[in-house]
Amino acid sequence: MDKYLKDVGKTELFTAEEERKIARKAVRGNKRAKDELIIRNLRYVIDVAKGYQGQGLPLEELIAEGNYGICKAAERFDPEKGMKFITYAVWWIRQSILQALSENTRVVRIPINKINEIQKTRKLMEQDMQEKGDLSPSEYEVDHEILEMYSAFPVRLDSETSTDQPMIELFPNKDALPPDNRFEAESLRIDLETILDNLNDREIEILKYYHGVDEFRPFTLEEIGNILGLTRERIRQIKKKSLKKIRRNPRARNLLDKYL
Repeated sequence: MDKYLKDVGKTELFTAEEERKIARKAVRGNKRAKDELIIRNLRYVIDVAKGYQGQGLPLEELIAEGNYGICKAAERFDPEKGMKFITYAVWWIRQSILQALSENTRVVRIPINKINEIQKTRKLMEQDMQEKGDLSPSEYEVDHEILEMYSAFPVRLDSETSTDQPMIELFPNKDALPPDNRFEAESLRIDLETILDNLNDREIEILKYYHGVDEFRPFTLEEIGNILGLTRERIRQIKKKSLKKIRRNPRARNLLDKYL
């Protein structure tokens, strides 16, 4: 595995023009060009895969799934739409990894009527806590083991059983945040959306790459330039302009003060 990581790290990135040429050949059915397009971008698969470590699969399997995703992206990529290949491919890489994680994660299946019962019981318990300051578990006829499980497991999707009874699948979430922290995280997410609201897609993308958002490690200005087909200096200018736009927005500036 170490040798693979080193070998991938040694591959040179395309310039924007080189990528366009090789991608056009790939679209026309040139297998060697398609392979080259994939190989030159494998380092980004590793970056994405590292963001999903500790969730049930070893890094080598996450990378293998990500490689499958980048291969699918290479099959569908259209260089004439003006998008960098890796910008397009990241979605496919993530989807392949997430699919593998979902298939390998233990699933807890709870009927919807049980979920409804749990929700009602939790509401009654919360009311009692507010009115009495305590509660007696024996007053509530509910599976408390499931109740605890429900509070720590995020709802993932609806499905059907062999008896056609609706079920909800819940995935273990060992990193589940306490309620106060969840509220803080949601507040931060909303604040960030406000802060970035007056930036265009390119500016947001550069800031995310630079600060290591969305499963990526932080990228250097030169690396971002290689990804987006721009010079290092141009990336620096756009980043600087983006930060000025944020600072000129009073609401965004006030929100930033909460976290800086």
